[in-house]
Amino acid sequence: MLEIREDVVITVGGEVWPDWEVVTWTAAINEAARSLTFDVAVSDENMRLIHQVFQGRVDIVATSNGDRFFTGKLDSKVPAQTATRRSFKVAARGTGAALVDNAAVHSTGRFRKKTPVEIGREIDETGVQFRADPGLNLIIPRFQLTPGETGFSALERLTRDRRLTLRGEADGAVAITKGPTGQRHAGGLIEGKTLGDASATHNFAKRHAKYKVRGQSPDGDGADATEIEGEAEDEGVEGPRTRILVADKDLGKDEAKDYARHLRDRAAGEALRAQSEQPGWRDEAGTLWTPGHLVWVESPWLDLAQDMLIEKISATQTKAAGEGGGSKATLSFVDPRGYGGKKGKGSKSGPSWTMSEDE
Repeated sequence: MLEIREDVVITVGGEVWPDWEVVTWTAAINEAARSLTFDVAVSDENMRLIHQVFQGRVDIVATSNGDRFFTGKLDSKVPAQTATRRSFKVAARGTGAALVDNAAVHSTGRFRKKTPVEIGREIDETGVQFRADPGLNLIIPRFQLTPGETGFSALERLTRDRRLTLRGEADGAVAITKGPTGQRHAGGLIEGKTLGDASATHNFAKRHAKYKVRGQSPDGDGADATEIEGEAEDEGVEGPRTRILVADKDLGKDEAKDYARHLRDRAAGEALRAQSEQPGWRDEAGTLWTPGHLVWVESPWLDLAQDMLIEKISATQTKAAGEGGGSKATLSFVDPRGYGGKKGKGSKSGPSWTMSEDE
């Protein structure tokens, strides 16, 4: 098989670091920061320079064929030696990792009529860049910080309640998003042609035939306000099999029904997964594999033929030729409906991948 290779450039503290051996990076819909690890090529000549350059939380940027895929800071360096060799490993995370590490800082901890992006900017003191999906004009009526929680904990709690997620971007920013980008990768991954080593999981353990959400409305009184219940059914699961959730916040009847649908769709999305290892880091058009993009996946053995959403990417490359196959990417997929997307036209997946959809 022809070895696929990327022209990877790693910049440390503003200067290109040419001496690396293996590089790996990950990106996911539901992770606020990307990660990067690489092995530094060591020698007596550059040993002292290594420790000077990889010092403190130095800035690290990585590109592939000119496309940036990582922007962040050094987390750790791990020098090691044996009787026969030395090694030096580097680990970094995207700049959004500051939300994970640091406390949410705010003078009052209380917010009224703010967007998630506005709240993120106000509780982060490190300068993390935030962005939201186009058209996501969500206003949070009220939000209260929990004393001592991190910025990530606060935003994750806020976004989870609105069926949103935090995604680390190539430029280090944090996107507050529904998950799907609305974009599609060129070509498809088809068994016997373009699909690499692959597997699927059809797991029904956490799926239910019926979902009920119960709560109460902040407005009004009587049974209409205090006995609110929303319901959704999953036709892909044989009943009776019911899950009941008592909401820990105020909500109306329509909100309860929407929440029940979300629980159903998320459970089905979590249950129906696939994974493949692909040569190279790019689709047929040369675009880097991107979390949140759709791609057609078709495999009779996996009982799968439909659009799938890329939830996570783990890509690696060995710099030296002939040492393990150049570049490759492991892609983790979920049904797009698990993140509020659509089933897509032309789906031919087997009945075990069936999930209800609402008009």
